[in-house]
Amino acid sequence: EQSGVTPPFKTQKEAARYMGDLDGASRTLFIFHALARALQLATRKKPQVLLLNGYWYKYAVSEIGYGVDPELVLGAAAGFAPPAHVYCLDIDPATAWERRQKATDYEQGGASAGGSERERFVGFQTRLREAWNGIEARTGLSWERLSALSPANEVASEIAQGILLRLGRGAT
Repeated sequence: EQSGVTPPFKTQKEAARYMGDLDGASRTLFIFHALARALQLATRKKPQVLLLNGYWYKYAVSEIGYGVDPELVLGAAAGFAPPAHVYCLDIDPATAWERRQKATDYEQGGASAGGSERERFVGFQTRLREAWNGIEARTGLSWERLSALSPANEVASEIAQGILLRLGRGAT
């Protein structure tokens, strides 16, 4: 279903430029606004399951890593409903880099960070691990950790089986 609203940016480059010009608090609120809007549009179709990549957690962790006041970030996230379950794909940042060998400035700690692209990515993502643990502790949920080193089809199968189990008998 179309919402009738035109996205504010024509290209990813325009969006990245806009995001790069925002201060931390404004960027956090903009990201959470966009996520809330995406959820609003997705739930209009009344799905049985919404599978979200990172939910609000990944943005909160990144923004805290950028130095945004954690209380502002977590306060802004307070309006999001708690998920029924969280799967956490765990991987060491150096291994993640070896697998992808490319990252956005945002994933590297910002365009002004020093070092090679690899050093920026690994350094920033390593610093974020503490924030991830803090977010998990604060949610009160026990995240199910899966190794991102396992073959993708095995991870996908484990997640799909877990979702079907939680939906109950007769779910497909």
